[in-house]
Amino acid sequence: TVQNVGCYNFSGKEKLTTLRLHKEGGRSSGWEVRSAVESIGGTDTVKDKINQDRGFASLPSEGEDVGLFGVFDGHGPNGQDASKMLAEEFVPKLQKSLENHFAGRGSKNVLDVVSKEFVSADAGMTSRDEYQMSGATGTITCLMGDSVLCAWVGDSRAVVGSANQTGGIVATHLSNDHKPNRPDEKIRIEKAGGEVRQAGFMDSYSGPMRVFKPGEQFPGLAISRSFGDESGKKVGVTVLPELSVLKLTSEVRCIIICSDGVWDEMSADEVVRMVMTFSAEMDAKGAAQTLCNEARRRWINARRDGFGNIDDITAVVVMLKEREEGWIR
Repeated sequence: TVQNVGCYNFSGKEKLTTLRLHKEGGRSSGWEVRSAVESIGGTDTVKDKINQDRGFASLPSEGEDVGLFGVFDGHGPNGQDASKMLAEEFVPKLQKSLENHFAGRGSKNVLDVVSKEFVSADAGMTSRDEYQMSGATGTITCLMGDSVLCAWVGDSRAVVGSANQTGGIVATHLSNDHKPNRPDEKIRIEKAGGEVRQAGFMDSYSGPMRVFKPGEQFPGLAISRSFGDESGKKVGVTVLPELSVLKLTSEVRCIIICSDGVWDEMSADEVVRMVMTFSAEMDAKGAAQTLCNEARRRWINARRDGFGNIDDITAVVVMLKEREEGWIR
């Protein structure tokens, strides 16, 4: 069943922590959390390719309870630099701002807190020449108390896996891809002076819908929101994120954030079912590796003739188990 909801961790590493949780009535319990990041670089049949994805798992700092997990998917000539900078510089700043927010030390509006940090990171990129035609998508989940918050720009996707009382497995979307042909995004881009169409010329068009300057062949972005991409910002592409919030229950088993290298080949239901087979042992590392390997296998099988590129593939798996004995660091 699939439902919708309207610091820097390199591949193969696994981390364990227990986050504090305050439930209604004042009873204190918590969540044991295991996270892992796995990434497989893609291939290009024409040129050498650098893995432009960056997954991360940023655990709470001492005395704080905010954990961040997510993926940046770079694109363009300098996409790998964009995703690296966001993971290393932007994530710690966002985490600190959210810690202040949840501790009552900052703004009371979490959307304002997150949006301000997204805009600040983007401004630091678009002021530099190397990010005129390069950038990154970003999807970040924040674990705090009894809720998970998701903020995203672009098409890296986050889902929650749950086991309901009847034994069924439920995949719940935390994000909704920012694609140029998403009706509300298309309207917004066109109002900003951009054009949404496929790439091509002389009545020969193909591929996904992209964002262009009217009458031109650039920037040609296949996403409608991103970090960087200064040329796209002039025709409606924005860095302002969307947010969703889901209350955690004892049925929740995992959170999965992946770049589109996974989602282009696997459905949310398939991804959650695969990861849930590792939930009993809370084997986040095994789940992330298996997920990436399966996505890679499907990319290869779809290109048996040897032609066609294979995208970078990154998965961040966060396993959750409710604990009743209170918070333990």
